Amino acid sequence: MSGKTKATSSEEEGLYEHESAVKEAKWRALIDGVSDAILIIDEIGIIQEVNPATTQLFGYAPEELIDQNISIVMSPPYRNQYESYIKHYLETGEKHIIGRRRETTAMRKDGTVFPVTLSVSEAKYDGVRLFVGIIHDLSDIKSNEEMLFQAQKYEAIAQLTAGIAHDFNNLLTVVQGNLEMLVAHVSSDVGGEVLTEVLDAIDDGSHMVKQLLAFGRKQVLKPDVVSVNGLVRDTLRLLRRTITETVEIQDTLARELPMVKVDPIQLENALMNLVINARDAMSEKGQILIETSVVSAADLPPYLPARSIHDSYVCISVQDDGAGMSKEVLDHAFEPFFSTKKANEGSGLGLSMVQGFIKQSGGEVYIESQLDRGTTVSLYLPCYEENNKASSDASPNGRSYGMGNGELILIVEDDPRVLRVNTQRLEKLGYGVLQAKNGKRALEVLATNPSVALLFSDIAMPGGMRGPELAVQACRLLPHLKVLLTTGYAAEQATSAPPCYKILTKPYSMAQLAKSMREVLSEK
Repeated sequence: MSGKTKATSSEEEGLYEHESAVKEAKWRALIDGVSDAILIIDEIGIIQEVNPATTQLFGYAPEELIDQNISIVMSPPYRNQYESYIKHYLETGEKHIIGRRRETTAMRKDGTVFPVTLSVSEAKYDGVRLFVGIIHDLSDIKSNEEMLFQAQKYEAIAQLTAGIAHDFNNLLTVVQGNLEMLVAHVSSDVGGEVLTEVLDAIDDGSHMVKQLLAFGRKQVLKPDVVSVNGLVRDTLRLLRRTITETVEIQDTLARELPMVKVDPIQLENALMNLVINARDAMSEKGQILIETSVVSAADLPPYLPARSIHDSYVCISVQDDGAGMSKEVLDHAFEPFFSTKKANEGSGLGLSMVQGFIKQSGGEVYIESQLDRGTTVSLYLPCYEENNKASSDASPNGRSYGMGNGELILIVEDDPRVLRVNTQRLEKLGYGVLQAKNGKRALEVLATNPSVALLFSDIAMPGGMRGPELAVQACRLLPHLKVLLTTGYAAEQATSAPPCYKILTKPYSMAQLAKSMREVLSEK
């Protein structure tokens, strides 16, 4: 009987050990397979066990964590609080962190502080009270939230900028048009000089608005198929004459570089902006290197959205050996009005305008920089896929355009001052003019005036019908009708127009208006 009892006890002991081993294996498989960090601590906050994810997240080896206080992975000012939380819970039963999930920060072995969520639960094992902490890394989530916040902030500023630019361009159009009318009535040299100076100031104001629109990615671009190497060489000829002699500019241009489709004037301005920034980053003398190359989408820097859009890109990089930027400065480099230059030495719009233009052109901008080791700014533009050649000259060809021949023009404009000055301009150029303040009225005018030769309409108008929509309906009504659209901003509105419609950007001079009129009327 006793032998039978002894055998049963042994079997039970073996079964117990087997069940314990199975439970241990399940427990180990569970915590080892979890991607979040799991730390088991005792009542006084000493770490008893960690899973592999903990060592990966914090950079410690397991033996560096076991028998250490939990504070080793917590960041100031929370480092000394968790032990007191547990002590308070054991003494009073009040739960401040037990059974709750909270956001806090943790610290890796290298001192890096990062955001986490911490969940602490209570457990008992062999009569011993333990606490299980689960730590989830929030770095990617917080980074995405910050990117979304920045994108929303930039979009809000861009929308405000675009609205102001639209109204300001209308004002410039009115001022420029009326001053041009005065030129013929001013006989004195002094008066002529004053008018010339004011008209020059209007050109400066127009350029400033284009800079603001470039930041907001709402400028009206005039893309052309461009040879990047040719544009870089032409720009460097000018820059080498204007950059101080103590700064050396070198270039390494790739052979057989594909074409890109981009606004050549804006690309030239962006390149000049980057080179001037590079020069300003040097205290006295230094070197600027400009390189061009072809980069596949897979080789673009991480986190650039363009990686999944096009197969290959032309890269233009501007590298300097100047002061470089700290991480804090680099984080704000593209923000509008952020500048490290002295007062009155920069607007802080340079890089944000470059980024706005490149993104509007379907590309990306990437900056690499280290303090005292210089900066490299890389522009990535998608390769042009068609086998068209770049135009040899992106500027107007200088042909003179004559007066009108009595053609009837319908102007559609909601701003009465712009409407009035453009009517005077066109009449002076020899055109007949009809007026309408919105799309609905314009269609009524066209229905009773089939001899109208050209529709000259603003793109953005009240009343629910925009310029491109009006153009489509007007051409159905009068198939022979020619169309010229005008806008003060909003590239997305301009590009929504069918490509057969020419666009004249506000403000424009009388000569530019005359040229555009003759171009459109001469089309077959």
